[in-house]
Amino acid sequence: MRLKEKILLVEYIQNNHDFYENDVIKLKQQLRYRNIDVNECVELSLAIERLQSFEKFSKDIINLLHLTSS
Repeated sequence: MRLKEKILLVEYIQNNHDFYENDVIKLKQQLRYRNIDVNECVELSLAIERLQSFEKFSKDIINLLHLTSS
């Protein structure tokens, strides 16, 4: 894998991680200032699961491609 491809992959991972993390933060903030219902709890649970799944996927890809700093 060429250096440019590695850089693009790392940028992709970082951008998506930030997106999922911001989604979780936004949903948590919304729950603080509202009367909580089941749908909002499920939505937050799904957002957290997406973030955790993406983090695991990213770690696996980084390990498989040996992208850790050495």
